[in-house]
Amino acid sequence: MIHVLHPSSRVDRYQLLMTQFAEQGITEYTLWDNKIGESMRDRRALIASGHKKIVQFAKNNNLPKIIIAENDLSFFGPGAWQYYLDHTPDDYDMYFGMIYDGHIENNRVMSKASGFTLYTIHERFYDAFLGCNATGHIDIAITSQHAQYKFMVCDPMICEQNDTQSDNFMGKLDLRQRLLDNNRKLFNLN
Repeated sequence: MIHVLHPSSRVDRYQLLMTQFAEQGITEYTLWDNKIGESMRDRRALIASGHKKIVQFAKNNNLPKIIIAENDLSFFGPGAWQYYLDHTPDDYDMYFGMIYDGHIENNRVMSKASGFTLYTIHERFYDAFLGCNATGHIDIAITSQHAQYKFMVCDPMICEQNDTQSDNFMGKLDLRQRLLDNNRKLFNLN
């Protein structure tokens, strides 16, 4: 089961997401509606609260882990989803399908990083996640705690954000280039 933060106003992303799910064989998912704010500060706060709402659901329902994605998720090729699941580490607080920025050593995040496109949270990290006071980007706020927690990244990385307009920046970004500039290994692409 994958839980997707999906503002219902983003109809442009819905079909793209459903195409990705069909290609990966994903049939079990829940879409979580989330509003998009007017100002940059409001948008970031609403994105952070949307992620926290899903984590709170996991905690309230005693789930041992929860997989969360954003609605601009795009996989690098057939089998990427299964690869992600099959390579979930035995020991982690968070496990990422990718990160754009940040230093990685032995598949472990060693600096603050960006990229909440697809991630899994272990139940032992729910309270720390929910207690994070993110005033900007929640991914950077969470990963800034990298020295205290075990944040792992799939190797090779299996996804990216598609090139639709960003809810954070309200523009289109060439994020694939950031992955390439950071010499990331990408599933089926290098």
